Amino acid sequence: MVTIIERRNPSGKTVYRVQYRIKGQKSLSQTFWTEKEAKQFITVMDAKLIQDKHNALLGVKTTTFSEVIERYRDEVDYAKGKETQRTERPVLRYWQEQLSYMPFRSITSQHISRCIKWLMDTKSQATARGPVAAV
Repeated sequence: MVTIIERRNPSGKTVYRVQYRIKGQKSLSQTFWTEKEAKQFITVMDAKLIQDKHNALLGVKTTTFSEVIERYRDEVDYAKGKETQRTERPVLRYWQEQLSYMPFRSITSQHISRCIKWLMDTKSQATARGPVAAV
């Protein structure tokens, strides 16, 4: 379900917020300066959804972030030194916990920023340093 909401920002200028709600996924919201940009965004998102449905019909599998991390562990991590593995594992675990359910292609900078903000707000700076540096 897509909704375009016309709003006034604090400076009094009209902006257009597009809200995309897709069953089984988190809603996506983005703000644009013109209605034309908002409609273009909807067109692009609709095309992506159609492509995803088409891929599903053809049997193309969507790779989740968790699968990417597992493949990294199997093909890359084992060849690294023990100390590197020890320091990387908590970082990989954090990102896998945060984004494991998401299709890898649909992870955006907004998802990463939300995870980093939560980490910085809830953990000490020393604890947050590893996962943030990995991005």
